[in-house]
Amino acid sequence: MTERAAGDVESEALGLAAVPCLPELLDAVVRLLPFARDAAFSFLDLGSGSGVLAATLLMHFVNARAVLLEESAGLRAAATQRLAQFADRIEIAPIAFAREPLPRGFGAVVTLFGLHGVEDIARRGVYREVYGALQPEGAFLAAEWIRPPTHGIASLYADIHTREGRVGGASKGVFLSVELPWLATVGF
Repeated sequence: MTERAAGDVESEALGLAAVPCLPELLDAVVRLLPFARDAAFSFLDLGSGSGVLAATLLMHFVNARAVLLEESAGLRAAATQRLAQFADRIEIAPIAFAREPLPRGFGAVVTLFGLHGVEDIARRGVYREVYGALQPEGAFLAAEWIRPPTHGIASLYADIHTREGRVGGASKGVFLSVELPWLATVGF
């Protein structure tokens, strides 16, 4: 693994360590997907990183198939290792999802913190691509950093993070007041 690739894996690990209640967040994504445990469907994982979300979904949905899109070679290698037990149910592609067209025909498109680093204009394009990638009754679930709407709430979150010994999180993320209208404009 190259130094840059190792840095990507380390950076992801630090970022996930900053997530309060990560197991509960992953469980929420599982519960929100509108599929029975034994349903056969495919999902697209945007900016899949080392495959944390995909592993959770593949463990729960025993007949699901996954396509993971990850630009970083190091994170793709980590995902391949993490998902080895699901090798016959996954495809990992070196696609920069914010700059390239998405494949089509998925029952779900998911992402775990894959959107907040995408520039606003590009993120709007991603939403259009996601809408087109889904089957007619498909689901889009983005577990994402949400930026607090006021400085007061941001300070409160920062205090909580500090007391819990976690790195920040309040200064990054997307504003729901901006994202929700963009999603509605696309058709969600």
